[in-house]
Parts: sequence; C-alpha cells; structure tokens
Amino acid sequence: MTNEEFMNFIVEKFNSFEKRFDNFERRLDEFEERFSAFEKRLEKIEKRLDGFEERFEDVEKRLENVEKRVENVKIRLESVENLVKATFEQTASNSEAITEIKIKLDKKLESYDKTITELKQKSKEAELDIQLLKKLVVNL
Repeated sequence: MTNEEFMNFIVEKFNSFEKRFDNFERRLDEFEERFSAFEKRLEKIEKRLDGFEERFEDVEKRLENVEKRVENVKIRLESVENLVKATFEQTASNSEAITEIKIKLDKKLESYDKTITELKQKSKEAELDIQLLKKLVVNL
C-alpha cells in the first residue's frame, strides 16, 4: 500500500467515522426530543396523579361522612325499633286490659239483663196481682 492509498484509506475511515458520528448525533438529537416528549408526558401524568390524589382524598372524606351518617341512621333505627317494641308491648298490654274490661262489662251487662228480665217478670206478676185485686174489689 502506497502512501497515497494509505492516506485515502485514512481519509475514507475518517469520513466514515464522521458520517457515523453525524448519524450518532442525529440519533442522539432524536433521542433527546423523544426524551423531552416523554418528560412532558410524565409531567402531565404527575399532574393528573396529583389531581387524582386530591379527588381521592375528597372521596375518602365524603365516604367518612357517609359512614358517620350511616352510624347515625343505625342509632336512630335502633331507637325506633325500641320505640316500636315498647309501643307494641304497651298496645298488647292495653289490648289485654281492654279485653279484661270488655269481659267485665259483658258480665255486668248479663247481670243487668238478668235483673231487668227479673224486674219485668215481677212487673208482670205485679200487674196480674193488681188485676186480680181489681176483680176482687169489683166482686166484693
């Protein structure tokens, strides 16, 4: 290999390295652009996640409020159940008392009916006696 060939070879290699280096720089620029785009997308995602965290915290607070309200409703429901039980027991007691009073009234009514029947019978007997006496007085 002559000096000139060697120099041409070196120049070709240098040009080849230069092209490869230019190609590498171009690819590095593309990578930097893609990396910048990736960073921007990542920032957007981070912002959305921050917003999501805030919304999630808000939802957690709202859920806690709902849980408190459910507990209050449970307490109120227990109170209502107790009132219903007490009312039912009182109604049952009142019903028993009413039944007892009704039985006593029925007995009294039967007693009064008997007494009225007896009085009517005695009244008829008295009328018959009066008629007999009138006939006797008239016959005397």
